[in-house]
Amino acid sequence: MSENGDGFGTSAASERAREAALRRLVPEVRTALNNAPDVRAWPPSWDDDERVDYFYHSSSVLTRDRDLPRVRDVLRELGAWRDEGGDTLIGGVTRLGVNVRESQHTPDVVEDLDRRLGVGVATVDHAFVVTGYLHCPATEPEPVITPAAAADPVVVRDALWPSVGDPSAGRDVGVSVVDTGLLSGASAWAPWIEGVRPDTSADIEDPDQIKINAIEHEIVGFADPYAGHGTFISGVIRCIAPASDIVVERILGVAGFARESRLTQQIHDALARSPDIISMSAGCYTRKNVPSLAFQTLWEERLSQVGGVVLVAAAGNQSATTPFWPAAFPWCVGVGSMTRDGQRRSWFSNHGAWVDVYAPGEEIVNAYAHMKYKTIVDGEVRDTSAGIVEWSGTSFSTPIVTGLIAARMSRTGENARQAADALLAAARSQFRPGIGPRLFP
Repeated sequence: MSENGDGFGTSAASERAREAALRRLVPEVRTALNNAPDVRAWPPSWDDDERVDYFYHSSSVLTRDRDLPRVRDVLRELGAWRDEGGDTLIGGVTRLGVNVRESQHTPDVVEDLDRRLGVGVATVDHAFVVTGYLHCPATEPEPVITPAAAADPVVVRDALWPSVGDPSAGRDVGVSVVDTGLLSGASAWAPWIEGVRPDTSADIEDPDQIKINAIEHEIVGFADPYAGHGTFISGVIRCIAPASDIVVERILGVAGFARESRLTQQIHDALARSPDIISMSAGCYTRKNVPSLAFQTLWEERLSQVGGVVLVAAAGNQSATTPFWPAAFPWCVGVGSMTRDGQRRSWFSNHGAWVDVYAPGEEIVNAYAHMKYKTIVDGEVRDTSAGIVEWSGTSFSTPIVTGLIAARMSRTGENARQAADALLAAARSQFRPGIGPRLFP
């Protein structure tokens, strides 16, 4: 194993993983877009360029209510105004429908608004995605035990990483997991998640909704590319903080996308249950790297007013320094990934001054859908039907930090903000050049 100046390994295994992720990009994004007809990737030549700067919902823009008259007037001048009133969101943000001229795209309309009103007065309604090499987790799920071995609870518990900790850790701590939903009946093969529950019946996940994969082979009976993501994350939190009270909310649809505007509304609604921690392994890059308007407003109008609540979010998996939102906000705990031993930053992890902490995010083992998986590019069938897999990504370092906050809260009596601040201080004391502040389960 060699190490480059950025602190992550350049082993043959890492290079193979990076190459596999790049091969997945175009077919996986194409499959996702085919299942989300109003979502677009920018630039329009993304498939030829093999690069996606950001995803957005077509024919709509966001603006603060105080700027609405100005935005409306310019849209009328441009012939782009759609007179349908708009949708008023939390904190005085409105989503407006716009008419896009032939040969143009919604970002072109926003570019015109930028020139006349200033950058950020109006933005596209970004599409948030399960964090991964642009779309999915950094790796695809790998089986770690056979279905026959899964009948032995000792074998199952020994396979978990992180392993199940102090049964009292996380007691009286409420966690909201905003993700793909919860697999029905998963506690039958993953008993450590017993008591984790969906918010409503609509938050139960169907793991096999995409019926055709990117190379147009039928995959009925195989788990979707990100299926079980929310259940896996809940399981990781429960391993670190077994007594935590976890509610799962399904915000990511069949293609793995969620509207920026709808996602913030969901978090706003979740606050009515008074969670201590919100764990979110989805995020987005934005047009011109302007901070997410809906999330900034959520903070100003709601989150900042709720004492002690912490949002923990994944930093993304493009091995880039480009801000990934909401993790890049200073009020959010942004989590990057490192190897299990904490000696190197993961090859896929985003990094930079905006990432608050790094935790292990490679070869994490936890609960999964009770079905097989077919890989995106070559159609390899993996027998993951034991319902326990190994997965890598900042998606999975995030619940480790969430669990550590919950465990500390129950141990010290601190609120989530105090516990997070104390852990981040401890992480800075374990700073490693080439990585940054580190936390271990």
